[in-house]
Amino acid sequence: MAEKFLIEQAENLLRLPARPETPIVLMYTNDQRHRAEIYTEWCELRQVEEPMPVDVPSLYLDYQGIALCSPGNKRPFRLAEQNLHRRSVGARKGELARACGLNQGDLSILDACAGFGTDGLTLSMLGCPVTLVEREPLIWILLRDFARSFDNADVIFMDCRELLSLDATWDVVYLDPMFPERKKKALPNQGLQHLRYLTQDARADADLAELIQLGLSCANNRVVVKRRLKDPMVEGVNFQIKGKSVRFDIYLKK
Repeated sequence: MAEKFLIEQAENLLRLPARPETPIVLMYTNDQRHRAEIYTEWCELRQVEEPMPVDVPSLYLDYQGIALCSPGNKRPFRLAEQNLHRRSVGARKGELARACGLNQGDLSILDACAGFGTDGLTLSMLGCPVTLVEREPLIWILLRDFARSFDNADVIFMDCRELLSLDATWDVVYLDPMFPERKKKALPNQGLQHLRYLTQDARADADLAELIQLGLSCANNRVVVKRRLKDPMVEGVNFQIKGKSVRFDIYLKK
C-alpha cells in the first residue's frame, strides 16, 4: 500500500526541491514571519503590509495561507477549500469516483500530475488516502501549504516519471495531464489559466502513453486518465466514463 511505502521511503520521497537559480519571491505579513521562514530554502522573503505588484509569478503569505501573485493580476489567487467541499458533495456517485472505482472501497490513489490538486484532494475528502505529486517548485509550495488541513493527503515534490519508476504501488494511478490549448473565445476557469501560465507545454500523447504504462506497473487496480471529450485516445482503454466536457479513460491492471 502507498501508506506503508511512504513510511519506509520517507527520506527519498519527501525530498525537497533545490533552491532555484532565481529564488521564488515570497511576500509575507509581519504576523507570518515564522511560518515564512520555513520556505527560506526556496524563496526570497519580503515582509510587506499587503501584496505588491509583481513582474514574475510570486507568492504571498498571510493568515489565510499562501496565495499566488501573477503579473497583471491585482488580487492574489487562492486555492479555495470551500470549493472542494462543494465539489465533494455527492461526488462519490460522480464520474471521477466511478472512474477510480470507489465503489470497491476507499482505495489508495496516486495523483501523478497534481497541479493545484483539485481532483486528488476531492478524492481524499471522499476517504481515500491520496499521494499528490508535483514537479514545479512554486506549485508544490502552494499545494503543500493548502493540503496541510487534509489528513489523508501527502504532497511530494518529484517528477511523476521518477516516482512511477520506483518500487511502490497504489490501488489507482490517476493521470490528469495538462490539456493542450484550444483556439476558442471562452477562457478556462481562473485556476486553469494560472496553471497554464505556471507550467510547461502539455506532454505529447506519446509521453502520455509512456506514463500510462509506468502507471500500470504501479497500480494494483487501474490507471485513470482524464481527457477532454474529443481528445485522441491512447490505445488499450478498457472502458470510459464520460461527463459533460471531460471523459475518463480507464486502463485495468491485467
